[in-house]
Amino acid sequence: MFIHKFEGHDHGDEDAWEAHIKIEIRDEFDEKAAFTRVVVRWTGSESGRTALVADKDGKIDTRLGEFGAAGLTFEIVDVQLDGFVYRPKLNEEPASIFIEGPN
Repeated sequence: MFIHKFEGHDHGDEDAWEAHIKIEIRDEFDEKAAFTRVVVRWTGSESGRTALVADKDGKIDTRLGEFGAAGLTFEIVDVQLDGFVYRPKLNEEPASIFIEGPN
């Protein structure tokens, strides 16, 4: 499996913004990896970690937080699905993004 899409932007105001994140996971045959578990962490002046589950199309569209920090780095640290192996070298997108909060 690999990361086909990983993008994000801020949503909200500077004291309590959320990170709107979109992820798409595919298998080695470029097919949608349904119900994949994706572990994401964020670092910066705030840190945390959570597991997200993709829909039937291998997609995650979610908001994380309410953050007060100016910006945070979000990283996909693991991708899990029974019978498959996450292969970061196949990623079409980097496994980390920086989201700057609203100013």
